[in-house]
Amino acid sequence: MTSFLYSYKQNKSRLRNGLLLNLAILTTGILFGSIVLTINYQPLTITSFIIAGLLMVVVIFFSIFYGVFLIWNGIIVWQKESHSLANTLTLILGIMSILYPFVFGLIHWLLPEKNIHLFLTIY
Repeated sequence: MTSFLYSYKQNKSRLRNGLLLNLAILTTGILFGSIVLTINYQPLTITSFIIAGLLMVVVIFFSIFYGVFLIWNGIIVWQKESHSLANTLTLILGIMSILYPFVFGLIHWLLPEKNIHLFLTIY
């Protein structure tokens, strides 16, 4: 956490700040989980598993609807700003993230098993 605070005070717009903050949150969660499991107090253990389960549901929800959120953002940007490539990148990324499983499912269905690995390594 101190490395994040030091980096954040130096320059607030660095990309590394997000990485350091996520790393600090992850290590704090692992530390908290190991302490809860070491204490072995059942109500605390059940409560922490419920909280972890709810966090996992939220992460899964946002992962599933990631493409929908990007398309929604792309439409809003398309309506409010100019129609340049930079302003349509979120729309393109949202469409690609929704089409990605279908396209690779179609490739897997059309190509034999031994040629899929060759195709995927080339592209």
